Amino acid sequence: KQWYQRRVRGLIISIKLAQAVGDPFIDIIDINVNERLPTVCNGKQCPSYQPVLQSANPSEGGGKISSAVGVRDYKDLHWISSTRFEPVNNSCTGNNEKITHYYQQLYNFLRGVNTMGLTIDRTVPTRFIGQKGDDGKIEYCYMMFFIPSFFATNTPAPLSIDIYVGYDWSRRCYVVPVNGNCSWKRALKIHKALVKYLRKKGVAGVTTEELIHDVYTGYAVPTTDKYSEIMVCGQYSH
Repeated sequence: KQWYQRRVRGLIISIKLAQAVGDPFIDIIDINVNERLPTVCNGKQCPSYQPVLQSANPSEGGGKISSAVGVRDYKDLHWISSTRFEPVNNSCTGNNEKITHYYQQLYNFLRGVNTMGLTIDRTVPTRFIGQKGDDGKIEYCYMMFFIPSFFATNTPAPLSIDIYVGYDWSRRCYVVPVNGNCSWKRALKIHKALVKYLRKKGVAGVTTEELIHDVYTGYAVPTTDKYSEIMVCGQYSH
């Protein structure tokens, strides 16, 4: 009975979210967020961050940020990343040969296909970055896995020319959590709404042309258990 109630509750939340982001011009403050978010890391290594208290004004000149938008300070992070690739149908995700190829190369790196033969436990999230052009369409994409801080000072190099070890500077990010399926089309709508909301609140110094989609669960996971995050980031505020 409890399992059934949780499933029904999850479906209701997913429906509310789908309705909320149906209009790309919706104000983010109206998005209903599940108060009982899943333990997204599921025992795996994932990026750590310092949450910014909502009582403090995280913007520069704007009002208080809605609790529907998480505000986080991330320290320096290392990633194993794909090289830049072109989107397919304006999407950086999906089931196509290009995505499968890069995913396999990244996964092989963690499984020991690197200069040290070092095996690294699978991390989360799988990060997809879409860089928008002046017309709002995606010009190019990246896919990447997080490298735990334990390996950051002596990270092995990949053997594949299609991937490389990247570095992400400390910065502040604004995050919208999404429960249930989140296609790239949906991510684009949420990102557009989030950018509009941050501008409305007077938040400056964010890279609005960069869409970050962090996926914490795999394809085989039931829809009610799927979880991802849409992020807009800027330079870290000391």
